[in-house]
Amino acid sequence: PPADILKLINNQSDTVRSLEKTFTQLGQSLLNKDAARVQLTALSDAAIKVMDEVEREVLKAVSQEADSSEQLDEFTNLLQLRR
Repeated sequence: PPADILKLINNQSDTVRSLEKTFTQLGQSLLNKDAARVQLTALSDAAIKVMDEVEREVLKAVSQEADSSEQLDEFTNLLQLRR
């Protein structure tokens, strides 16, 4: 019967629209994931640079005051944080 065929076609059209919407959302999610990865990589690189600078400064301070056990402890703590 034509009514059944029309109903089937409408259901298929609804399914296709739903799939299109789902794939669009999936594509946007993938773009968001990639953007987040880029941002996290940049933040991670910046954090490593800061830690390297702190390490250099602590080494410089420790080398200038060889008897400073407090500064040496500070440096040891920083190294442990990096690990």
